[in-house]
Amino acid sequence: MNDAAPEGVGEPSAHVVLDAAGRILDADGGFGSLIGRPAALAVGQAFTGVLSPAARLYWLSRWSSGVPDEGKVVETAVEVVAHDGTTTAAVARVQGRSPDSSPAVALEVTLLLGGARRVHERRLQDERRSTARAAAAARALLDTTPDPVIVIDAAARVLEWNPAAERVLQRTRGEVVGAALPALLGGGTGAVRTHALAETLARGVAGRASETAQVLRADGRPVTVDLTVVPSTVDGEQLWTVVLRERVMLLPVGPGAGPDPGAGPDRDGAADRTPLRPPDLLVLGVDVDGELDLVEGVGPASRALRPADLVGRHVTAVLGGSPEGVAVFEEALAGREVSAIVHLAGREWAVRARPRAGRDGQTAGAVAVVTDLTATRNAQAAGLRREHTDSLTGLLNRRGLLAAVAEELARPGAGEVALLQLDLDDFADLNDALGPTLGDGVIAEQARRLARLVPPGAKLARHGGDEFAVLLGPDTGEQPDLLARRLARAMAVPMVLPGGDGASMVVPASVGISRLPYDAADSGELLAHADVATRLARASGRTVAAYDERVDGRRDRFRLVARLRQALGEGALRTHFQPVVGIEDRHLHSVEALVRWTDDELGVVAPDELVAAAEAARLIDDVGAVVIDQALGQLAAWDAAGRVVHRAAVNVSPWQLRGRKLESALEASSTWHGIGLDRLTIELTESAVADLDDVGTRVLHRLRDRGVLVAIDDFGTGHSSLARLRELPVDVVKLDRSFVTDLPGPVASALVTAFVGVASALGLRTVAEGIETEDQWSELRRIGCIDGQGYLFGRPAPGGDVLVP
Repeated sequence: MNDAAPEGVGEPSAHVVLDAAGRILDADGGFGSLIGRPAALAVGQAFTGVLSPAARLYWLSRWSSGVPDEGKVVETAVEVVAHDGTTTAAVARVQGRSPDSSPAVALEVTLLLGGARRVHERRLQDERRSTARAAAAARALLDTTPDPVIVIDAAARVLEWNPAAERVLQRTRGEVVGAALPALLGGGTGAVRTHALAETLARGVAGRASETAQVLRADGRPVTVDLTVVPSTVDGEQLWTVVLRERVMLLPVGPGAGPDPGAGPDRDGAADRTPLRPPDLLVLGVDVDGELDLVEGVGPASRALRPADLVGRHVTAVLGGSPEGVAVFEEALAGREVSAIVHLAGREWAVRARPRAGRDGQTAGAVAVVTDLTATRNAQAAGLRREHTDSLTGLLNRRGLLAAVAEELARPGAGEVALLQLDLDDFADLNDALGPTLGDGVIAEQARRLARLVPPGAKLARHGGDEFAVLLGPDTGEQPDLLARRLARAMAVPMVLPGGDGASMVVPASVGISRLPYDAADSGELLAHADVATRLARASGRTVAAYDERVDGRRDRFRLVARLRQALGEGALRTHFQPVVGIEDRHLHSVEALVRWTDDELGVVAPDELVAAAEAARLIDDVGAVVIDQALGQLAAWDAAGRVVHRAAVNVSPWQLRGRKLESALEASSTWHGIGLDRLTIELTESAVADLDDVGTRVLHRLRDRGVLVAIDDFGTGHSSLARLRELPVDVVKLDRSFVTDLPGPVASALVTAFVGVASALGLRTVAEGIETEDQWSELRRIGCIDGQGYLFGRPAPGGDVLVP
């Protein structure tokens, strides 16, 4: 055997060939140097004879029962003992015999030494971290999906079962993992049949397949669902993602309520939908004297009443605890239709009353439909609490914190509001070292410590991965700087986590303070300036720092804003366009419009810096109008030249969705250039979606009614969730480039496959960003991503320089 070429920082490797019994058949000179004797003397000896005792035991346990498949490479750490007793750490790359090897060969082992070993160990460590992060991201994706999502293998055994599946199907993940899915969903009349699911899986091999079926909850109750199956391949194994979307129908209220006896399948060909549990609903009738002559109803509240005891009683006796309820009937008896919300017996009721005409056409009484809103209101409040709550700590999340700030600022005569932001120091490195489970334990312990010290009336939130915040109103009676120091001291106390190695650790925090109205003018600035103060504390070596305008670069921003105003007046902003292509055929069908600015004094201004300055100076509507106008103008120019570009996408800030300027700009540019709004897509970042309010949501709905598509950009990097996406008129989800960078690696491929599968099941079009290599494109094509964007297909360029067919 020839000596192996040196590998890794000029340091040698060693190579040996073993038979099925683990004896050395051949060894190179590098192996001889490693053991301190001629390699020929090692031939015929057991390979484990040159390993340390611990490495020997591990080796025997690993390879005694079999060897890797032909050509497969497995890496493991070993310690080699030389003839003089010295030990050398190495990474053993163990490979099953190659096709051209002698039949006697069982294993080929390459020992990576020195620099090569360190390089491979770092790579292995990075892969383990990447795997842990990918697993956490995939788990978060499943956990935040509002519909039941189940992952099964080729035998239809359950591998994953998300919280929505636990809620809808009433079985915990621990109960079902490993069980056969048809048996879990079937077992009763009208339940999904085993062969029906198998047929859907078979259709799903080639692509997404759907059917409508009835499945059974754990208590035996049937539920009608749209069952969607999406295939995927992870590490060579065929898996299927099964999404169940519950079909529900609220019962109509009033005369004639109930399903149409002649109603057939719905427009999708499905059977009549299973109704929700009927609400508490009463129908009350009174005669002209106000005495009850009709009492009917459904639901628990009506069952608690005894109609025979109520008929004949005056309405004031029944509704005596609710003057507004009596007033509704008085209005109806006076000949007017009226609706009102009535509070009675600790519950909230919607009352709709109208006069009842007699045979002579005169008012002969009144009838009212009374619906109990309490359960609905409670469910809405619970949903809002879940939406505003961090799942790990039970504290407010970022959306909850923003809502708390808005509520505090809306109070009449609001005084000083202070925000304390607490960032755990070096938590990213600690999380990589401990793993996500113990990392979550650190977060949970710090949350408990803060909760014990936060004063009554203050709001405590976890609004980022390792970021906490405390909101202090004027009534809390706390000095922000004193409280900040107490909290910092508590967080710096050593902790011992269950499941760790028993060692104590210290995870201190840096605290930043921002006050309104002194340091900020609104909630956005309050949070931003608290973050600036936190970074100031960390950079200066202090534990606590207050916001300081002098170190916030405001003078530079003032100059930038002044130049931006001038650029807008002179028409100096330019729009470049980057192609978006179909992954399958790489054919350009749309472009993304990107603003560019080169200033005579400032030089090239980064787009992120431009947008940040425009938002801070309330100029973002003007910048957005320029980009919209140039994008639609370029579409018109391409049309005139006979070039085909179906659609242009423009980025939109949440600020632009808070008024009418965006819609006005779109209307004006569409009319001027003769380009319909159905050729425009607006893109919002994931973090912007998380902060979107009701006004912005209504704007999105209006634009979508005009044909504008809505895309979520940089998905996977913010604090959004699929549950939030379902509330909005979203058509496209753009996968952030960070997920594409590591393709076609197994971890990245598995994560992108899961993302594309779930997005497809939810009816969302997927675009992968940041594609730069042919290998990335090929893997995305295999996975089934629909569209792609990146330097491989074209860099952003002026409209005339974009290669358009």
